[in-house]
Amino acid sequence: MKKHSYITVCLIGALCACNDISRPQHANWSDSTFVNDNIEVKDTKESKSDFCFMDISGNQKKDTTRVHISLLGSKVMGNMEHLPFEKDKKVGTLEGKKTGDTLYLKWYYEQEGIKDSVNTVFLIQNNQLRQKPFSYDRETGKAYTAKEAKFLLSYKSVPCSF
Repeated sequence: MKKHSYITVCLIGALCACNDISRPQHANWSDSTFVNDNIEVKDTKESKSDFCFMDISGNQKKDTTRVHISLLGSKVMGNMEHLPFEKDKKVGTLEGKKTGDTLYLKWYYEQEGIKDSVNTVFLIQNNQLRQKPFSYDRETGKAYTAKEAKFLLSYKSVPCSF
């Protein structure tokens, strides 16, 4: 019986030694805690670049919006969370394309169990992410981004660890 226990312990030890026990990779995690003071968006088809941004706003400075952007060539993916203080949050994914420094994305989000989406336009400029604000169609109650809107919302660069 001791022989089986010894073999079992050795096998478990060998299996554990072979496994790379590291934290799982998630869209909101990064292998490093970078703070990039000089963000430069480049067209690269070989490497993925991650950028994270955040804004705290509202009358009590308790409304938080966090954005994680992953660029691979002209393809853009990421996450966006709008967490207003004592109100319903909107959390979801971003998908779209990059043209120059402009990101044309669709934000697929969920709010109070209801799934929805809205086209979103961002600009990465001077260590900031700038966004065209949403407008609302009174008839449908749906959000949209007006073509003529200016980039009025700003998010500061933060480490990709949220």
